[in-house]
Amino acid sequence: YFVHRVNFNIKNKDNKTAFDLAQKFIQDYKYLEISNLLRNYNNIYYVGTKDKQVGITALMLACIRGDQATAKTLIAEVKDAINKKDKNGDTPLHFALRSRNIDIAKMLIAAGAKVNEKNNLGDTPLNEVINIFDKAQREEIVKLLLEKGSGISENKNGENIMHLAVRKNMPELILFLKQNFGKSAKNKDGKTAYDLAKEIGKKSDAMKEVINALDGIAPVASTKR
Repeated sequence: YFVHRVNFNIKNKDNKTAFDLAQKFIQDYKYLEISNLLRNYNNIYYVGTKDKQVGITALMLACIRGDQATAKTLIAEVKDAINKKDKNGDTPLHFALRSRNIDIAKMLIAAGAKVNEKNNLGDTPLNEVINIFDKAQREEIVKLLLEKGSGISENKNGENIMHLAVRKNMPELILFLKQNFGKSAKNKDGKTAYDLAKEIGKKSDAMKEVINALDGIAPVASTKR
């Protein structure tokens, strides 16, 4: 993901600044809070250089920055922004989870964010929970996603949330997911999450709890994550 920070004075090929583009967005949605959002920030995260490639909406920006007040207002007032994608196929929910802004993620889910939307890499919001370090928050979001119909799916590497949890050494998440999904799905190399854990375990003792979790054994209480 190539996200660049740019100054308000930088213009695109059509001689428009980020603020100009925001003003157009305002005209389209008849909503002034977006203008206020940009005035309150010294810069904006801006993807691409052409209007059609910009992708990042004000709601996505709020999700990245953890601006709950703005996110709440935009979710309520700009309904079609909730599931809009950027050029990488990411939705606001992808951004909120990746940025570990849990409260915003919960607002999006409650407002009808699509929990099975894939980005260009094939990752769904469920796959993004591996970015959440706090175990309690991680489990809360996983439960919420599952309640809303989130399913296990493979990304373009053929890996699902179980494989990703193994790579991130998250035994608690694996144990929880195993109750819902099992461990038989294979990645593009023909490896299940269990195969992957055993392979990594040859090089790292840290995989012991992950392997135990895949076997259904609860991990020992730890202060990690």
